[in-house]
Amino acid sequence: MALIGAGVGLAGAFGLGRIAETQLYGMSGRDPFVFGSSFAVLTLVVLAASWIPAWRASRIAPTQALRHE
Repeated sequence: MALIGAGVGLAGAFGLGRIAETQLYGMSGRDPFVFGSSFAVLTLVVLAASWIPAWRASRIAPTQALRHE
């Protein structure tokens, strides 16, 4: 899901970047530093959002979790 969201967001960012270039003087709508830092932040958020619940789930014994159901 994160890859699909990143792909859609990247396509939208390129499109909006072109519009921003026409509206703002001297600004680049396709700055590689901005895209790279956005990708890094997105990666950290995805890892944190998936690692924390997985870590909590791994701390519970499977038999205890099945018994609770």
